[in-house]
Amino acid sequence: MSEADYVQTQASLKELVDLRNGLVHHFIERFDLGSIEGREKARACLQGVYARIVEHFEKLRVFAGDMKEAVDQAISFMQSDAGIDLFVNGISPDGQIRWPTSGIVRALRDAAHALAIDGWTALVAAKSWLAEHHPEQQPLKYRCRSWPQVLHESRCFELRYRIAEDGARIAWFRPN
Repeated sequence: MSEADYVQTQASLKELVDLRNGLVHHFIERFDLGSIEGREKARACLQGVYARIVEHFEKLRVFAGDMKEAVDQAISFMQSDAGIDLFVNGISPDGQIRWPTSGIVRALRDAAHALAIDGWTALVAAKSWLAEHHPEQQPLKYRCRSWPQVLHESRCFELRYRIAEDGARIAWFRPN
């Protein structure tokens, strides 16, 4: 709603409240309802008030329709692939990734919480856990070729490689 529309809507609602207050608190004292002339003036006043109420009602009906349309569009967007990517996965429509709130970082934090040994989690164990608990979270969705790249790009984790007894390099990570 524009500033001008907001001011107009506020003034319209104030007028409705003033009309109501005038009818409830001051109507009888304004008119001599014991005389025909007083009743005619009261009737004319009520007709004028009724006309103003109908005008305001129509504006409010249009406003409510506009609000319903806006809500429907918001729901439609939130349920779309772009909406899910934005609100669940932290990927904006322009491709920017909000790593700290992204779905893949949340999933990696969940895996680290479930599997950590002395604060560190083996990436190979986390990948298996993620495949079972968060299969939709994949590096390619975030324009990464590998899980270590996700850990690095997100800047939300510390990544270290340890040498296993067989000489293989094993990736371990922990949340920052």
